[in-house]
Amino acid sequence: MSQTENLEIFNLEDFYSDKMVELLYELNQDNTPEVGSIKSLEMFSKLLNISSLNLLLKYKDEVIGFIVCFRERSDYSSLNYKFFNNKEKRFLYIDRVVIKEGYRRKGYGTKIYKYLEDLFIKDLIPICCEVNSFPRNEVSINFHIKNGFDQVGEHDFDDHSVIYFRKIYIKLVYFKYTFFINQQYYLKMLLETTLLFKTMLILSAQIGIVFGLAYFCIFKARKAYETNTKFFGMSFRAAMNMKRDLDLVPFIEPPKEFPIKMKKHVEEKFNEETKSIDKAHTISKEANSREEVLELMGDGYYYGHGGDGIVQLFAIWVITLFATTFYATSGISIVTGMTLFTIQSLAMGFLLGIIMLEMDENDGIKALKLVLLITILAGFIGYSDIYSFAENMILQVILLFALLGMIIFSLIRNFMAFSRQAIRIKAIFGAFLWCLFLLVDFNILKKQSGLGNNNWDTAFEIAFTIYLDMINLLLEILDAMSNS
Repeated sequence: MSQTENLEIFNLEDFYSDKMVELLYELNQDNTPEVGSIKSLEMFSKLLNISSLNLLLKYKDEVIGFIVCFRERSDYSSLNYKFFNNKEKRFLYIDRVVIKEGYRRKGYGTKIYKYLEDLFIKDLIPICCEVNSFPRNEVSINFHIKNGFDQVGEHDFDDHSVIYFRKIYIKLVYFKYTFFINQQYYLKMLLETTLLFKTMLILSAQIGIVFGLAYFCIFKARKAYETNTKFFGMSFRAAMNMKRDLDLVPFIEPPKEFPIKMKKHVEEKFNEETKSIDKAHTISKEANSREEVLELMGDGYYYGHGGDGIVQLFAIWVITLFATTFYATSGISIVTGMTLFTIQSLAMGFLLGIIMLEMDENDGIKALKLVLLITILAGFIGYSDIYSFAENMILQVILLFALLGMIIFSLIRNFMAFSRQAIRIKAIFGAFLWCLFLLVDFNILKKQSGLGNNNWDTAFEIAFTIYLDMINLLLEILDAMSNS
């Protein structure tokens, strides 16, 4: 049996007596200057009384040492203790570890610290202490570094200097114990959840990203207006809506130095000279004076700076949207699909925020709330299966042709001007159409659950479908509001 196995650690309270206090005081004074000297037995007794934890070390019934520890928010006046008390919310401070001469360097220190770590690991409490750097206690410094302590500070007193150590790896050990060792349990628990839970987990995460970023853009834009700064390359001026709420109007500030880059977008047209179609393109020119700027603007030019970030963001959104659609329907790799889904949601969140700022952002926030409310109601009705929306073929055909009609209208709108009233009627009809799609989607979710298709691939596909319907519903509502 090794000597460390013969070491026993007890709570001092179980052996507390005046005689024991005197014995420990003598041990303390015999260990100076490695541990701080205490002027009197009375002061030592007071130290034990205000401390949080006192441990007694015994080797074959012989008292060979003790440990004094403090927790946070104690009345202890030590400057070393106050260093940690001012920095840590919770901690265990080792004030002193005293081991009798002849029993040192036998591995007892490691066993003592292991005992403390096991005692406080469940509460994720870091262990803190200080070691003399002048006069230098090389043995103790090396011991703490070897046992995973990190130096977090130092201080010079009149007659000595100290290094402050803290050990926080306890958190890692705890998480390894509660997660990595039990990862099979958590994985099994996650896999055994319902299809509804899996779908809602994916959907709520992605919608949370989009709506959260949209609101973040509005918040940052208002901050930019208040501080007269820019957000996403745009400046903002204040306006009032019909309800006398603040409505921010974004704009691109003109450059203040010449030459100024100007751009003009030329639409696709038939070239009489070449007898061919000239593709749409952009012409760039530079204006060297205010007069040239006004002249070019009169010819259809606009400021060439700004907006590039939005274009790039839109390109990222389009690419990731189509890529996510492919992975959601193919089931090739859910990890890749979810990664693309998240990138798409991040891009969509910023784009949605900019769209809402271009209109009345107050209406935009109302639209977000309305979409959430409609989705919850559609989810309740569709998933309750009071009517089989997913199995009604007539409804499916009507939705298909209605969707085609919406697409055709949007294409014609690019070449033909419609009245605001016509656009608003189309947007209201579109919103109603996407509400029906949501009912079908949630009903499909119910049917798939009943068929036992409880897997993450199915949840991913359904969540992405509902997500698209929610975004389309939101865009139609915003279109209706902006044309009211």
